[in-house]
Amino acid sequence: MTGRHATIISNWTLRETFCGKCLFNFNLIYRASTDGLSSKIFHEKCDDKGPTILVIKLSNSKEIIGVYNPLPYQKSKITLKRRSLMYNNNNQSKRKSNSYDPYINVKEAKKDTFLFSFQTRYYPEESAIISRIIPSYSSEAITKNSNNNLCFGLGPDLRINLDNDEKFGEVLPYSFQNPILNFDGRFEFEEIEVFQVLRKVEYREGRYY
Repeated sequence: MTGRHATIISNWTLRETFCGKCLFNFNLIYRASTDGLSSKIFHEKCDDKGPTILVIKLSNSKEIIGVYNPLPYQKSKITLKRRSLMYNNNNQSKRKSNSYDPYINVKEAKKDTFLFSFQTRYYPEESAIISRIIPSYSSEAITKNSNNNLCFGLGPDLRINLDNDEKFGEVLPYSFQNPILNFDGRFEFEEIEVFQVLRKVEYREGRYY
């Protein structure tokens, strides 16, 4: 993922149009090729880290897909704590990036979940696809799987295998607005990375600085 990809995704998290400025730091916390592909390692590295970006590089392709998860990963359940990006549970008063809101409305937070894909490395905005959760399905934006796979949506719209020597996932559009790939079903991947999303700009009087 390039800086240009990061800029586009950072704007999407705030529901902004592409402005050419990355509003967040993306801190790499997990890479499957170096840390190991397993649900145990994934959760050791990624749990309780606040909002994250999951990025998947498809095999034999320049295409990457992924998901923005506004809630912390947890192996057994989703916590009510969430690292605040720009707002509290009322979506009104602005907060510092390192603060936690223990009273965050999980149902409301899940509405910020989105899937995405980019077909090219250079000028990714030309092929960018964002797929936000359909509001009526927001409670199922982040789901559990019996094998501890990562699942998003009821399709599941995106599922990633974490506990097998085979590197594969699947897409079955259902709960999100747009398909992120031009096919339904299974795909193979080369790499998985997870980035912690940390705000790096200040918000004052309706403007970013």
